[in-house]
Amino acid sequence: MEIVQRFFNVFIWLSFISTALITAYYLFQFIRVYKNNTHFPNFILEKNLGKLEGNIKHLKEVIVVANTIEEPQHKLREAVTANFLKGIKYTFVISDNNYDDEFEKYVLIFEPLAKLSLRKKSEAGITNLSNILQIQRLNEKWYTFPYIFYKIQGANNSEIIHAYRGVEIGEGIAKAYELLKPEIAHTIATFFTKYLSEPSAEDNNLIIRNTALELINKGHAN
Repeated sequence: MEIVQRFFNVFIWLSFISTALITAYYLFQFIRVYKNNTHFPNFILEKNLGKLEGNIKHLKEVIVVANTIEEPQHKLREAVTANFLKGIKYTFVISDNNYDDEFEKYVLIFEPLAKLSLRKKSEAGITNLSNILQIQRLNEKWYTFPYIFYKIQGANNSEIIHAYRGVEIGEGIAKAYELLKPEIAHTIATFFTKYLSEPSAEDNNLIIRNTALELINKGHAN
């Protein structure tokens, strides 16, 4: 009887240890995933945008689509400068009808920040300005909400896209932003990439293009 009791006690202890180890493993996995991912709030004020943008893990590129270019202030300016130093690229996509005027702002506002970063010791060893900064013309008259796309390096060389739509029409930097659903963010970002890469090509994808424009103008958000 005593032997049976001992075996029972050992079994209880082994079960306890096994449960503790399994719990610790899943807790570790949760912490690891949490630490390696950025929380994107459904709604964010412009004053908090810099804190978010400066702390996005595995960020590769920031794409700003807007009617105009505005100078970032305070925390957002600090985040842009810090990201340039990390080798993170900023791409500005500007409305066709405003492009020439906005290009001057781009040169005056963002090129000095990027060039200053290049003169410093860059963490990513970037030496070419075009690797961290560029401006592109959107071959459409753009007077709607501004968008910000964050391209993030995922596992196995995958790419994750998070996007925000500003709540004000025609602004370069809105007072607040709404988070887009992931599938909408990816659709719109893909549209811009393809549309800008072939600006003079015959529009053989009119249905896809119009659908994307409809999504952009409606600004589906969470």
